[in-house]
Amino acid sequence: MGVDEFLDQDFEESEGGEGDSESLSDLSSLSSLSDDSEVDVSDGEGEASPMVLGFAKNNPRTAFKSEEQLHESVREDANKVKNTLLKNLEKETRTHKEALEALKEKDPEFYKYLQESESNLLEFGPDEDAGPEDSDSDSSEEYEDRGEAKRLGKDRKKIILIDDGAITTWCTAALTKGSLGAVKNVLKAYRVGCHYGDDDDETNQISVRLSDSNVFNQLMLFVLKNVDTIFRRLLQIESGQKETEKAMQSKKWTKVEPLVKSYLGNTLHLVSNVTEPGLAAYVYQRLRASVDLFTKFPVLSKKLLKLALKSFGSDIGNVKVDKTARIQSVLLVRSLALSQDTLLDESYRGLYRTYQSAAKFASQQNISSIRFMQDCLVEVFCMKPDSMYKHVFNFVKEVALFVRNSLIYKTQEHYYRVYSWEVICSLDLLESLISKHGSGEKDVLQPMLYPLVQVMMMTVTLVPSSRYLPLRFHVLKSILRLSKKTGVFIPLSSLIIDALNFSELSKKPQGVGNHFNFMGTLKVPKDVLKTTSFQEQWVSQTVLLLAEHCSQWSHHIAFPELFLPLGIKVKGYMKSDSLAKKFKAQLAQFLEAGQIAAESMLQKRQVATFSPKDAQKIELFINEDMKKGASPMDKFYQATLKQVMKQDKMSSSSDVLLAGDRMRVSNKLANAKDVPEYSGAILDKEKRKRSKAPRDSRLEGTEEVHNDEDRVEDFEMSDSESEE
Repeated sequence: MGVDEFLDQDFEESEGGEGDSESLSDLSSLSSLSDDSEVDVSDGEGEASPMVLGFAKNNPRTAFKSEEQLHESVREDANKVKNTLLKNLEKETRTHKEALEALKEKDPEFYKYLQESESNLLEFGPDEDAGPEDSDSDSSEEYEDRGEAKRLGKDRKKIILIDDGAITTWCTAALTKGSLGAVKNVLKAYRVGCHYGDDDDETNQISVRLSDSNVFNQLMLFVLKNVDTIFRRLLQIESGQKETEKAMQSKKWTKVEPLVKSYLGNTLHLVSNVTEPGLAAYVYQRLRASVDLFTKFPVLSKKLLKLALKSFGSDIGNVKVDKTARIQSVLLVRSLALSQDTLLDESYRGLYRTYQSAAKFASQQNISSIRFMQDCLVEVFCMKPDSMYKHVFNFVKEVALFVRNSLIYKTQEHYYRVYSWEVICSLDLLESLISKHGSGEKDVLQPMLYPLVQVMMMTVTLVPSSRYLPLRFHVLKSILRLSKKTGVFIPLSSLIIDALNFSELSKKPQGVGNHFNFMGTLKVPKDVLKTTSFQEQWVSQTVLLLAEHCSQWSHHIAFPELFLPLGIKVKGYMKSDSLAKKFKAQLAQFLEAGQIAAESMLQKRQVATFSPKDAQKIELFINEDMKKGASPMDKFYQATLKQVMKQDKMSSSSDVLLAGDRMRVSNKLANAKDVPEYSGAILDKEKRKRSKAPRDSRLEGTEEVHNDEDRVEDFEMSDSESEE
């Protein structure tokens, strides 16, 4: 009888039945334990799955082992696995100790600090004298307990607290001695400060902590104030861009480069979570001091540019932000564009798009911030006039396409696009740029003068409705400024006087009404349009624009020919019954001043000894006439302007003048004052975690004050046009 037959007979005739057969089958499988064998357990379909310890399949040598022999074999294999794990643990312990020894040689100051404050961190692991024989004597339960303790030790990483004494020592050594190790320690602690208040998953990766808020404030302010000086001292840079470039090519840069990168990256993380304008302005100012050292980090520099642009367009209408974070952020953008040519075009586009995004929410409450941003853009764009032509060309083309589409399709959607603060503010910005760099024949933006004027004039006449008189007056003032600064004659008299053609002026007013603020408004409410107060402002603004236009050319030798058709048209309004008597009186004063100025110029022309083709003598004649004093039209314009400004100032609660030239930046960006050293507490003692503002919170305030009247809701023509 063979072995197989014997086994078959034993399993079939067993007295224990089916259950005992399964037990014997399991026992015979366990008896086949072998050190060199692998497990081959069938799942019933012919597929086998291996196990760690393994059983030999059909092994007759182990098929009849007793139960005691089986347990002994299992115990031996378990001890072997345990010894292997212990050896690996001892190997890791020795490797970690070698790393600590290397730290002792590389950074003795930090190692000494660990010995004094956290000496227990340097004493760990099993005894080196214990050999594998001693480990073998441990029971399996002790091994499991030690493994569990080791696992918990890894999860609960020991935290090193940095106190005031350590910070003071490191900062003093870094600033006075220029110790590279001290600088590294300071920047390591600075990284902890920049990530203070982050998510727990990120914070748990850092084993160093700052002891309290005083240490936090001391460290952060020291790094922001002095790290640029420390970097330049390590690189031996005194001043000048050339010395910086030369130092960045030396061997010293290889040691300082990781420190600069760490400082820039961590400061970007800090400023992205700062909500106080004063602190953000100070951080931007200190980053601007080291901007020439960031040229080797294009990716981080681009992130810095994006953060500065985001800060530049945030909190529109906040005067405190205008004076702090907004101006410092645009100064940082300008420095980045000057130091890195690769960021120049991106800076121009980013500033323009940020300005457009902010202009969407323009209103009477934040129009001063929009104009402040506009003046900042003019300063930045003009730092390299030769590089801005292509950008100005694209900006003018973009607005021209909007106007052309509205003229072609004539739908409300296209009208909405043009009659919005985004387009109107863009026209104002382009007017400022071309006025500054397009007045001369050789100026870089002089070719863009004519296209811009055409776009602006088409914008004025796009929707001939009296409800859009504020928009009409706003664009006409921009064209008048452009004409005055460039010295180019632009025929505007017909566009200005057409504002008197609307039928609301010929009808009886409905109520007195209040003083209307034209600043920050593009559209007049229907109930305001027919009030007496608004109609008086309506005519006053029209006469003021006519006087300003004629005053610009009242000293020109061709002024009589310029004023003749305008005077005839004004006389026609005075004879008609469409205007009230008080409105006709204002036109009569304008007509009288213009006629006197024209007659005076005719008398001067009679004694002239040159012909119209002598351009140089004509220019000399105009300059001499301007030196003689103000013309009658100049005097009328100044008197009318003072009267309008006085009424606006008395009727408005705003401190901003609502007439005349728009508010300008008092000082150029080059003369902007530095932000004083930040003296507040970056981290409040009572508030342990830095609060994070929601991503869209910077636009919430501007959305609330947005005036719905500024939007183009309908395009109803005035009564006169509907009757026609």
